Amino acid sequence: PSFDLQGDIVYYSAVVARDPALTDIVADAHDLRETEMKVPELQPGTYYLSVTVKDEQGHTNAAFDLYLDDDGVNHFQTIQVEVP
Repeated sequence: PSFDLQGDIVYYSAVVARDPALTDIVADAHDLRETEMKVPELQPGTYYLSVTVKDEQGHTNAAFDLYLDDDGVNHFQTIQVEVP
């Protein structure tokens, strides 16, 4: 979980997509207060997840994750997830 140094309430946004550029979105959710989100049942395959956090003042911060694709392109704040 994230915390805010000024004590503001934080909200999460999450995106699940079929591509690391996050253009083929399967599910997304915004203004979540908890660190979980419900997604539709995913078919087996590779998916990509990106999470950001925002405080009450509108300041945002991204997760420090990094996915490096086969072409050498870095996709910041993105992780690869395999669904069996």
